[in-house]
Amino acid sequence: QMGCMHSCCKQKSAPLSKALAPASSKRSEKRSTQNQTSSTGLDALQIDSLTHQQKTDLVQLLSNEICPCGQPTSMLGCLQKKPLCKPALELGQWVADVLQQGAQPQRIARLISQEVAAFLNKPKRINTVGYAYMGAANPQVVLVEYANFQCGHCKEASKIARQLVEKYPQQVRLIFKHMPFGPKPQKGQEPHNNTMSWEAAYAVEAASTQNAFWPMHDLLFARQNRLFTYSQAPLAQLAKELGLDMTQWTQQRNSQSVQQRVQNSREEAEKLGIQGTPTFFFNHRPYHLPVSLQTFELRTRMELARPTTPKT
Repeated sequence: QMGCMHSCCKQKSAPLSKALAPASSKRSEKRSTQNQTSSTGLDALQIDSLTHQQKTDLVQLLSNEICPCGQPTSMLGCLQKKPLCKPALELGQWVADVLQQGAQPQRIARLISQEVAAFLNKPKRINTVGYAYMGAANPQVVLVEYANFQCGHCKEASKIARQLVEKYPQQVRLIFKHMPFGPKPQKGQEPHNNTMSWEAAYAVEAASTQNAFWPMHDLLFARQNRLFTYSQAPLAQLAKELGLDMTQWTQQRNSQSVQQRVQNSREEAEKLGIQGTPTFFFNHRPYHLPVSLQTFELRTRMELARPTTPKT
């Protein structure tokens, strides 16, 4: 896991903790659990590789958490019904998988409790008008990313978000929003550690006026070390590398409209309670699981099971 250069960055992309590999289950143990899994609804999940204790933990976890479909029953209760509840099936299988990998039940319980609560909550008010996006023209899933270009975790998470769009090009739209660190730089102020994330945000928004947001986005993350030189010169060099009109780029970087767009995004992030980056919202609802392509796909499939179309 790449360590972030800033203390306020989240560790959401850190992998779930590994435990010692469990001993192989005895045949008698396997037979004793077959009736249990069938009667509890676990037969809908792929759990053959789980130990007896892991299956017991799975039953308890799914029994204690309300189903993300919104029905007044537990996830386990929904798995016992026909037809199967798709959100319960998706999330339940993830719980089984991470238990098999050695994750602690207490941590899993906390994660799924946060994720289900967010999934069932009303969408947050997020302004996406005028911000760069990629992906589906008529999305069923809108993924909003709050990030800044000095954050090492954001660099890695941006790759995963793009992989999701590439895998679901007709369903998913990715929208990028800014969460720069520190105070907003004052006019005429020389760049320093607390303002370079702002300067990078201005640079990419200025590039956006020449239809080069994503190329500049990629270069900023690829040359992330240059953002710690505390000078605007590396940003101008990236703009030249992209072949941008430098006069227009410089004017836009210093313009009120570009700087206000970044400021508005930062203020909105604060109102949403965002305290670190990267932070993601699926269909305007918070995301709490670890950042990986597997879990992004999990949440995407859960969102696709919703009966309504998201706001963009």
